[in-house]
Amino acid sequence: MPDTGVYLDYANANAVVFYRDAAGIAVRRLSVPLGSGVKPDVQSAVNRVGADHVYTYSVSNAVSATQPVSRLVVNDPAVGKPVSLQALTGPVMPGGKGEFTVSDKRRPGLVRAIVRGETPEVALPADLPAAARADLIKLQRTSLSGNMTFVFGPRFATGATNAEIAADYLAGAERLAKLRQLDKNSPFVRDMLTALVAPDAAAAVAQLANKPQTAREMEFDRALRLALR
Repeated sequence: MPDTGVYLDYANANAVVFYRDAAGIAVRRLSVPLGSGVKPDVQSAVNRVGADHVYTYSVSNAVSATQPVSRLVVNDPAVGKPVSLQALTGPVMPGGKGEFTVSDKRRPGLVRAIVRGETPEVALPADLPAAARADLIKLQRTSLSGNMTFVFGPRFATGATNAEIAADYLAGAERLAKLRQLDKNSPFVRDMLTALVAPDAAAAVAQLANKPQTAREMEFDRALRLALR
């Protein structure tokens, strides 16, 4: 058994804390449930309504999940700060599905989404050292306390230029290709990557010859066309 410290028990979706009692003699063990027992599939769809963009998120939780989904936190990967915090209307049980919408004036871009499971409240013992308490809270706030994926969400303010947006989508496409969510050998993806480095990316994207075929390609194409003006 470790002497002291905070460890991740990924198999059981727990944080495990080993710490010494107030007398500094006995080593105690504390298990705190994390929200990482979910197995989600998140789909995003974007539509423009007037001056706003309406983002619809569909969250499924696999039958093999050990926790209900209780929250989807959408973060901007560039700055790491939440741009939208949305609690689902009810927990998505294993084998279930939930959906919600967010309206925002910002144009769509690829953002990080952390899906967290429903966990019981755990009263921390009074003799838990401050350092261990701080490490535990830090772990609870990271993506390790949930399941991370990428979706399209509010990202670009009114002043963003097409060049900035195209560069960001190019980086996003590379990221999704590494995750095997986009295939760089796909005719659509090849055309789209070429269009994003064109002098006028908006015009090049509007004239793409090959159409998106997979669900992820269609999601990417829709968001990109709404982002570029």
